[in-house]
Amino acid sequence: MNDLQNQGTTDLVDTALFGGRTGFEGIDSECVQTPFLKLAQRATPEATEGDTKYIAGLKPGMFFCPTTRKVYGPSPRLIIVKFYRTYNVYAGEGPESKFKGQIGVDEYKNRIEPTAQRVKSYTMKDGLRYVDARNFIVLVDNHKEDGPMLLTLSSTGVSPSRKWISSAMAISVNRNGAIEKAPIWSSVWQMNVQFFQDPKGSYHQIASADRIGWVSKADAPAVRSLFNDLADAQISVEEQAHETAQAENTASADPLSNVGNVFGGDANKPADE
Repeated sequence: MNDLQNQGTTDLVDTALFGGRTGFEGIDSECVQTPFLKLAQRATPEATEGDTKYIAGLKPGMFFCPTTRKVYGPSPRLIIVKFYRTYNVYAGEGPESKFKGQIGVDEYKNRIEPTAQRVKSYTMKDGLRYVDARNFIVLVDNHKEDGPMLLTLSSTGVSPSRKWISSAMAISVNRNGAIEKAPIWSSVWQMNVQFFQDPKGSYHQIASADRIGWVSKADAPAVRSLFNDLADAQISVEEQAHETAQAENTASADPLSNVGNVFGGDANKPADE
């Protein structure tokens, strides 16, 4: 993943000194905080002027990363490098409920679902709340140096996540006369956000993810390398990444819970041209 972390190289010491041990040997996923890409809501502290967490320029309906405090606007172009599904577990139902961790789909269906009580868009069992979460690890196409971020869709985000994945799975290419499914990392998608309102509340949510072309030929090797690095990686999720209050209501979507372009190239050309 080093190819994606290439900012500020003009300020580095002589790179001839690099090589060998780095000091990062033995560090696993539990030692590293996973940056999140979130969609700001009206109640998001980072989008509320006067709040200690306020980020200048961030408005409801814009994507941002709480870790770096960087704002990506309402329509970032994203590249998917990993997708996986989990159930996020919280203690309690109210705004003060605490994130307890994640469990896999098989564990949820075998151990929790048979005796759990359905409430709105989640289930409850023994005081714990289980929320269906669709997790996308993404790169922001024109900010790849920011590295991969985790975008989590749940509650009202489940429907657009299904459409996004279905669209990605439908992309095929002709390679040497054979039709093959294009890998998930090979396309660039533009997010489109809308404001929704109904009797239960109001919220911003992804309305669609529109494919705008292929990852550029210049970017493809590093993006594919990251995809391979993440294929079997276990993602560590921090408690602070989850704002549980907005997960409480199906009409109040969970906030979306991350590389100047060091790659260059034309996003409209297929990676395998």
